[in-house]
Amino acid sequence: VTYDSRDNDYYASRGLRVALSAMTFSELSSEQAAGEEFTFARYGLDASTYVTLGRPGRIFAARLELEMNTDAGERKTPFFALADLGGADDLRSYDTGRFRDKDSIVLNLEYRYPIWEAALGIKAGADAVLFADIGRAFPDMFTDTFRDHNVVYGFGLRARMTDGFIGRAEIA
Repeated sequence: VTYDSRDNDYYASRGLRVALSAMTFSELSSEQAAGEEFTFARYGLDASTYVTLGRPGRIFAARLELEMNTDAGERKTPFFALADLGGADDLRSYDTGRFRDKDSIVLNLEYRYPIWEAALGIKAGADAVLFADIGRAFPDMFTDTFRDHNVVYGFGLRARMTDGFIGRAEIA
């Protein structure tokens, strides 16, 4: 289920997007040895908000993402399906999938500031970005503490068009 009030799908400057998901995965093959079958459920929340601060183009963006995987009795969540953190969308200084466990939580914060606007009606520009990412993957979101979270911060440049995002370069 998704609610989306953003003004642009690729490079929003205002609005809210909330996506809730619930999925179940079942092993259908009876050829697996006992204990090797995989059956689990995955629940997720991905919420983002965008606020224009003062002048147009000065944007504060925040994103919270939660993922929980639950085993079905003796059947376990396979390693490749565990919640993972790292990569361009969550903990930006770590490789994709660097942290992996049954549950994960990540908070991304960004401040975007326009540094160049194209002339001649091209409707393109560039923004400077300051960001911080805080997240953790762990065995159980409800019984574990948040003392060993991973923190990433950095800055970058983003190229954009009026209709969307072109590319980015970031250092974290």
